[in-house]
Amino acid sequence: MVNLSIILYYLFFALIFFIKIPNYLLMIVGIGVFISISYYFLKSTNYKYFSISSLLLSALVSAIIILILGSLQTLVIGFDITNNLNHIIFKLYSILCLFVTYTLIAKLKEYNKKKIK
Repeated sequence: MVNLSIILYYLFFALIFFIKIPNYLLMIVGIGVFISISYYFLKSTNYKYFSISSLLLSALVSAIIILILGSLQTLVIGFDITNNLNHIIFKLYSILCLFVTYTLIAKLKEYNKKKIK
């Protein structure tokens, strides 16, 4: 479930840079992703994979993702389509990018530890 929500989040996040998506659809997907990842956090008993270094790495990766998508948008479309988007929703999606990337990094760390055993 978390993997599907992560894929769906990144798909919608990339799409909002290139096409106009209704704000209500972005809110529904954002809330769904937040709930599924929060549920993953609550049921996870291995908190050693959630660390400050993972948070800093996810902040760096999130910033790079946003910069790359913004640059691609400028090159492909030639103007900022996010001006058509509600700025509050864009900020929420940017913060959610940090949360989703943090969860993805923790899942990868957990998967690598299990794979080594």
